[in-house]
This record gives sequence, structure tokens and C-alpha cells, in this order.
Amino acid sequence: ASTRACVEWARPLEPCNGMSIKAGASFQGRPQIHTHAYQYYDYDPPSGLLVCAKAGWTYLYNPATRLWGNTPIRGGASAVRTSPGGVFGAMGEGGGIKRFDAKERQWVNLPASGDKIPGIQENYQGFCYDSKRDSVWYFNRDGVWQYDVKTGASQRKTKKISAKQVRGYFEEIVYIPEMDKFLVDGRNFWDPAAGKWVGAEIPAVETDGSPAKRGPDLGATYGLAYDMESKLVLVNDMLSVWALKLDAAGFKFEDIGE
Repeated sequence: ASTRACVEWARPLEPCNGMSIKAGASFQGRPQIHTHAYQYYDYDPPSGLLVCAKAGWTYLYNPATRLWGNTPIRGGASAVRTSPGGVFGAMGEGGGIKRFDAKERQWVNLPASGDKIPGIQENYQGFCYDSKRDSVWYFNRDGVWQYDVKTGASQRKTKKISAKQVRGYFEEIVYIPEMDKFLVDGRNFWDPAAGKWVGAEIPAVETDGSPAKRGPDLGATYGLAYDMESKLVLVNDMLSVWALKLDAAGFKFEDIGE
């Protein structure tokens, strides 16, 4: 009995690993990050901070000082995605969209009219900003939506997304301005100008340009990010970090049917 009591008292005061994490934040005000982080954090260019929204609170991380802000901000979103003008926040099951005001340290609800914007919840839905059209695009198995930031109008563009068009999840989406296309799930592309899905082979090479023995391990555990300064798509597959230099002129795109 005494040994059992000693073991119980030796446990951490806060959950600290994997999917067991239930607390919103540590005693130091730092957010608990569980294994399904996916879409609830992104970089905010105007402030230079990382915005992390979870469990009804928003936490700010400064990559320059490597420190979290001392005071969490009440309110948040179910998912966040970056844009040059700031971070957008998508709501959960009820839908809706917000924008983070870094100067005022608060979320601002954006007007929405037209077709109802779908909610975002972890794996099976995703959204991403389109800098050419100043639009936020939503993706899930029920279709594709475009939200116009200037007018607040949203429009449903397709009525479904087949497994042929997107094989896996929707949490990893990047818009590539040089291609004017979204790379979804690291495999196929959504062409917003044509309003259709297209595919293209992405060869993997070593740093010297020679063919690589393997490409990125694309699946539920990898991450995609677009770097606006270097114009590279970064892929972290937990084994390596890959840099994709994608130029539309170098690809032969093929239409993907239903």
C-alpha cells in the first residue's frame, strides 16, 4: 500500500503527453499541446507571433524570444490559418469565420452571407487563404466553398470531394501563389481559376539534384507550410524536412474526375 501511494504522488501535476492531455494550460500559462494539434496554430505576420487557439482560449508565442505570452486571451477558434494580413479563425460545427487583431489582442467576427460556411474540426475539414482573390477556401467531403473577405459573401463551388480527388484528410492545405493552386493533402491540387481538381507528379530529389531514394512520407502525421519569403513549400514527415520549389510551368497537370 505504501509503495502504491508513493507511485501516485510521483505522477506529474499536469498531464504532459500524447492524447491524455485534458488541461487547457500549465501553471505557467503555457498551452498543453496534444498529438492532434493539426490546425489550431499558425503564424501571424503582422505581429510576428504564433497564434494558438484551443479550448476557448488563445495563446501567443514569440519565436524571436522563444517565450509564450504570460496571459492567455479569452476566446478562440476551432482552427486557424495564416494570411499576409493576419490569422483567420474558423469556427466549429456551427460554422463562421473570425480574424485575429494582434494589436487589440482579440478575435473579430467577420460578416458572412450567401452559402453557409462549413465548420472546421480537426482532420476531415480544412481551410486556407488565397492571396490572389483575397478569399478563404473551405474543403471537406461535402464540397468546396469560397469566402470573399472584402464582401463577406460565400459560395459553394462543388457538392462533393471524392476519394480520387483527395485520398486522405484535409487538415494540411497550402496555397501556392506562383502556381495559383492549392496543394491538398500533399498529393493533388485544387485549381481555383478553373474550379476543378488536377494532379501532377512531384519528383523527389537530393540536395545535389540527383533522384532521391524516397519522397516525403505523406500521411496523417506530416505537416505542410508555405514560406512567403523563400516561396517554398515545407514538408515535415517526422523523418525529414523537404523543401518543394513548385513552378506551374514545370508541371503537366491532368484533370481528376469524380
